[in-house]
Amino acid sequence: MSTSARLLALVALTALGSGASANPVVNPPVVPSPPAYVWQDGRSDWQAPARTARWRLAEPSLPCPDLVVAGCEVGEFGARADGVTDDTAAFQSALLFMAENGGGTVWVPAGRYAIRGTLTVPVNVTLRGDWAPPAGEPRGSILLAYAGRGSAAGKPFLTVYPNAGVRGLTIYYPEQDAEAPVPYPWTIHRPDLNGFKPCMTVEDVTVLNAWCGIQIGTPVTGNTNWLVRNVFITAIASGIETDMTNDTGRLYNVTVSPRFWRESRVLGAPSRPDAPALQAMRLSGVGITLRRHDFTHHGPFTIDGYAIGLKGEASRTDRHEGDFATYGTSHFQGHFYGVEIRDCTVAAHLSGLHPASVAFTDSVLIGHEVGVRVEATPDAAVLFNRCTVGGATAIDNRGLWALSALACDLRGPVRQGAGALALVGGSLQVQAGVPAVWLEAERTGVTLQGVEGLEHAQVQGPGAQSPFAFDAAALPPASSARARLDVTPPGPLKPAGRRLA
Repeated sequence: MSTSARLLALVALTALGSGASANPVVNPPVVPSPPAYVWQDGRSDWQAPARTARWRLAEPSLPCPDLVVAGCEVGEFGARADGVTDDTAAFQSALLFMAENGGGTVWVPAGRYAIRGTLTVPVNVTLRGDWAPPAGEPRGSILLAYAGRGSAAGKPFLTVYPNAGVRGLTIYYPEQDAEAPVPYPWTIHRPDLNGFKPCMTVEDVTVLNAWCGIQIGTPVTGNTNWLVRNVFITAIASGIETDMTNDTGRLYNVTVSPRFWRESRVLGAPSRPDAPALQAMRLSGVGITLRRHDFTHHGPFTIDGYAIGLKGEASRTDRHEGDFATYGTSHFQGHFYGVEIRDCTVAAHLSGLHPASVAFTDSVLIGHEVGVRVEATPDAAVLFNRCTVGGATAIDNRGLWALSALACDLRGPVRQGAGALALVGGSLQVQAGVPAVWLEAERTGVTLQGVEGLEHAQVQGPGAQSPFAFDAAALPPASSARARLDVTPPGPLKPAGRRLA
């Protein structure tokens, strides 16, 4: 394919898109699961539980968009909800009871539950509580997490098995202190389990002050069809990490930010902007890390207050067998819509890209130093459509096959390594005397067309000596600018009555 044809294809793909942590990643130990954690049809050793679930409609104290049908409540198994008594055994007993009954919801009424151990949510079970989005002091069903203080390598607070979920909970570490932060294991982790499609849901959850928030998949586990939605996280080292997703994973309406802990007024919360915990986030924390996955689409989500907002990188494994071999590599790809990343040193740091490429649409990516940094990657493209990208350097492309920005607002210079570059429409703003586009070396093709504020003389660098296409004439508004995705959540899905047949 010729250079001009490649660039035209790249711009067309972009239009279609309309519609470095210093803390080592620690994976939880892999341990076999007790048989009681697993329920599935056809098990020869499965026996009916001693008593069956008594299905009922739960009574939330906070606004709830649906009716909660639960098979049991944690209070029936001895949970005290006084914030002092250890309710670990009561919760685990309720979860196992629900698993033995074939699955269902364990209801956690509003209250403060001290969990001094760790919990496992079995297959086909949902642990659900009373919840509202964070607004100051936490309300609803609050789990006080104590286990694992001082080590990131221990068992996660909540291990959520395939086809299971966590909904409507606020998780808080009472012994974490913003003035002297210490590591803890992952708050929520999804392990592998043979024989099940490893789906998992984390929805309507607040994590106030984790060390590491949610981990989905590791170099030795595969994942499919996970959903993280309406989740609010403050995590010191890492908010969310995913790896080895071999089918669609989804992040919707997620926010990773220091403000939830800071505004919660709980004991140990940051009382000043230079508190050590907040400094750690800015120096080495990462909001969201996405590694190897297929066909993944995310957004909207919001990140602020970290060294790196979004990190996209290759998997930490070279595993290629099975489904992974079908799609060629263990690299990063995806489409992002409505992402907003601000107040980070680097808004998005992308490496290990898959040839299927990465696309951002209607997103804001503004970093103090760099808006988007793309590491050298062969045979891949990064596409921006109707985005705002800014920083001391808006885009730092260190060399990949092609980069395109269509109808984007670029607030800072663009540095382009080897590879093709297309800036079409939109605008580019830089300080006086600063090169707007710096071309590092000879390239396969550069097209700069209709970019408001960009003049030919502002294109500099060794590569500017090679021919490139430049046209300052303004372009008509792109028709795609009128095509906005409707991401409005559906209204309440409640039935007309509350009677169970």
